[in-house]
Order: sequence, then structure tokens, then C-alpha cells
Amino acid sequence: MLALALGSALGNPPNNYDSYSYHLPRQVLWLQNGNVRHYPTNNLRQLMMAPFTEFVGVHLMALSNSDRWINLVQFAALLVTLCGISLLTERLGGDRSVQVLACLILVASPVVFMQASNTKNDMLVAMWVVISTVWLIGFLDGGKLTWLGVLLFGSAIGCGGDTKGTGPLFMIPIVLVLWRRPVPAIQPAQIQNARRHGLLALAINLPQFGRNYFAFGHIGGPTTEHGGYPSTTRFTGRRS
Repeated sequence: MLALALGSALGNPPNNYDSYSYHLPRQVLWLQNGNVRHYPTNNLRQLMMAPFTEFVGVHLMALSNSDRWINLVQFAALLVTLCGISLLTERLGGDRSVQVLACLILVASPVVFMQASNTKNDMLVAMWVVISTVWLIGFLDGGKLTWLGVLLFGSAIGCGGDTKGTGPLFMIPIVLVLWRRPVPAIQPAQIQNARRHGLLALAINLPQFGRNYFAFGHIGGPTTEHGGYPSTTRFTGRRS
């Protein structure tokens, strides 16, 4: 099944509506403009949406001078997610056969299979959620968060939010479980770790928040009766 997904990713160009309407155009225009600033467009999703997946894709496009490899971003995320699912299953007591079954259930999902061969970003969100959950389970099992652990854990949470607008919805429960202890039981070192997690996650998302705020007056993008991205409104920007 992985071979089929890989063959589909390599053998077919990006071919879904979202890819053509905003995932790919924003990457092409970033390359054309030489920067990732907001630009005039009649599809504001090209501007307001979280950009992490497209940042990865634009590097592939720049290095290869083509969109030939761009489907592999999500396929690579699927491979990392499978590793995380196997590790989580092992930590929850599953043997090798149970780990294989868990991975099979994941890759056999039609949505996952299709996402693994297109240029959207849902598979990357799943990857960051699984990575964060691996760190969470390790911490709940008595592991200590070192500086490297705080860096990687906080970065995974931040990247999850910077990949898709729904990313924070999945990250918030992980953070709440991580710091589930009553306030009197929280040690000063844990408070410091919580601050570091938050600062890292915020730092990763600040650039996109800033671009949205200066263009639309809101860190999440425009707020309209059309859901925030009307197809007939052109972005003019607040600043030259």
C-alpha cells in the first residue's frame, strides 16, 4: 500500500481543487516575488492559511525547478506518522504484530491514502500530533524533559499550529494533559518548561500572525460573512 501511494505521488501531478486554488499558487508566487509577504490575489486562502507545508514544498520546487517531487512532502509525513504510531503502540503495551496492525489501520484509511499523494497538509498535521503525543506519553511515563526535549516538543506543538488552522484544536488537549497536575503540585522547573514550550510554539507562528495582522487587522486573517476568504475581494494591504 505504501508502494502504491508512492507510485501515485511520483507518477501524477498535483490534481485536486485545493492544491490548484491556493496550496500551489502561493508557492509559485513566493518564488516569483522572492519573499513570502502577502500579495494581491482574489483567493485570500493563499495568504491567510498556515504556511508550514508550503514552506517545505517551495524549497523542493526551488531546488528541482519543478513540482515533480512536491507530492512527497505528505508521503514523507505519512512515513514519520507510521513510525510514531508504532512507537505509541509499543509504549501502550502492544507487541510487534499489534504495531503492524495499527500501522495497517492507518495506511488503509482512504483519506490517509489519498492525502499521502497530494499537496495538501492534513498528513503533516497528523504527523505533528503523533510526534507530540509520543513526547507526551514519554513524559507521563516518568521521563524528564531535557532542554532538547523541550526544544523538540515545543517545536512540534508550534509546527502543528503553523501547518493548518485546525492544528491548535488537536494540540490544546495534549498541552492540557501535559500540565494536568493541580497548581500547588506544579514545580518551578515545570513552570519554566511550560513557558519555554509556549514561547517556542508562539515564536514559530508569530511571522504568519504578523503578516495576517498587518494585512487584515487580525492574526487569523480577514473576518467576513463569507468565512474569511471571499473569492471576490482583492487584498490591497495596509502597508506598501
